[in-house]
Amino acid sequence: MIPPRNTTNSLHPGKEPGTSRDICRPLYRRFFVAVAGFSAILISASADSLGQVPPAPSPTFENEPRDAEVFSALPTNSPQDFLPDHFLGSQSCSASSCHGSPRRESVLGSAAHFFFDNDRHQRGGAVLREKRSDEIVKRLHLPKPAWETKECLVCHAPAAVNFENRPGLMAKVTDGVGCESCHGAARNWLAHHHTLEWKIPEIWSTESKESLGFRETKNVLSRINACADCHVGNANQSVNHDLIAAGHPRLVFEYAAYQSLMPAHWRRSEDRQRQAAATGSPWNQPNSAAKDWLLGQLVNAEHELRITSTSAGNQNDVHSGYPNKVWPELAQYDCFACHHDLKSASWQQSRSDFDLDLKPGQLQWGTWSLGLLPELKTSLNNLVDHRLIEDLSTLQKKMRSPIVETKSVSDDILSLQHRLRLAATFLDKAELRSDDLRAIRNSLLTDSARVTNQGWDQSTQLYLALVAIDIGLSENPYRSDRMKSAREVTYRQLREHLSFSGSTKLSPPFEHRESPFRLQQNRQKIQQGFDDLTIQQSSELQQ
Repeated sequence: MIPPRNTTNSLHPGKEPGTSRDICRPLYRRFFVAVAGFSAILISASADSLGQVPPAPSPTFENEPRDAEVFSALPTNSPQDFLPDHFLGSQSCSASSCHGSPRRESVLGSAAHFFFDNDRHQRGGAVLREKRSDEIVKRLHLPKPAWETKECLVCHAPAAVNFENRPGLMAKVTDGVGCESCHGAARNWLAHHHTLEWKIPEIWSTESKESLGFRETKNVLSRINACADCHVGNANQSVNHDLIAAGHPRLVFEYAAYQSLMPAHWRRSEDRQRQAAATGSPWNQPNSAAKDWLLGQLVNAEHELRITSTSAGNQNDVHSGYPNKVWPELAQYDCFACHHDLKSASWQQSRSDFDLDLKPGQLQWGTWSLGLLPELKTSLNNLVDHRLIEDLSTLQKKMRSPIVETKSVSDDILSLQHRLRLAATFLDKAELRSDDLRAIRNSLLTDSARVTNQGWDQSTQLYLALVAIDIGLSENPYRSDRMKSAREVTYRQLREHLSFSGSTKLSPPFEHRESPFRLQQNRQKIQQGFDDLTIQQSSELQQ
């Protein structure tokens, strides 16, 4: 959060001092630094086996922004609502009388400064002019440079889509992921946005605002969907295996973690107040971090199914953007199922002790974007229909087969998409109580051995889930179960065991990365960490 009036915090203007959310923010921040390094491994086979991989991002935020990882997509067709004349540019929001006040006494009045000074979204367009982007375009044999290619602009600089051969294209690209990328192209709503009536729901409802192209980001569910459109993908845009092979990092998006890392240009406390008001919860029991995590799980899964549905529908459709598109899409599978060292025993060979129903030749599907939903069917109580989770697990098992008939899964996918949207809408308005969080945490820890033996994706998702739940439990200032120092130490150790570190021995553009073999070495330590969390949880409940 922004500091109170008449105070400044130039280094962290998005941080609200003194809140319990600050307890674990370093865990999120440092862990996703490691995730930045991990994505490089997925471009090629094991780094220990090959010695070199294609150009990789820096493993630290301090040395190099990771925009190329965060903003990425490959659409089949550019969205029809990307009308260039409807985007007015971020400068239309940043006048001193609007959101660009240089005094920075108000979050609302100085939001543009907080965004442009600290948020890497606005560099989304700039990375398209970097050497790495040029190399990706060449490997894909695209006819134009990245900063003129719709497939890149749709997420890196939406205002520049369909703006080709017009004066000012470079200005649109430079704007990157600007204000309108999230809030909507402003031509039709900007004038109304200035009026007092805009804030009165009886005059301007959410639906009437959306009809003008405005996106209501104060609603957390709407915000998550906006993020997931690029960070996960949707029917018209996704990072497929071809793009990853060309050098684009894999997308590993978990909303609660990214939200915690993001320097806010809004008041986070107001998010929690709106959430409490919408659910009827007491003001001191918002559990917002944990609810962000669970909503993110549902939205990510729904977006992953959009990609799957499009891929399946395009398989034999000559009128689709990609006729005879590869099916199934390899980017949706566990990367380490193929990209692992063949010279020594690995955890893949020993995990048959855990009933994963995997047969030779089968690959785990949806290991990241489906998150931990398949593991939660017995712990969500009345929050999410357990039959939805069971059917999602059934689809996941069908997709493991090396030969999947599109007709056999298309109806299931469409049904699950609809049901996931309904579940997220219901959960958005439901109260998430501390008892619910404890039940979810207990279920995840009980099944931690089975989860971690499925690989890096699930182990990492489990780590992020438990951190978010602990933050949610600690947000109530009257609770006695705040995160203990012992648990924080355990989380730091888990983060270290799950991290992938780089080597500076090789000069750019190649960087040496550790192979999945390291996961085998750390497997017992990772499981021991989750076992320690189980013991610590039991001790707290007895206090």
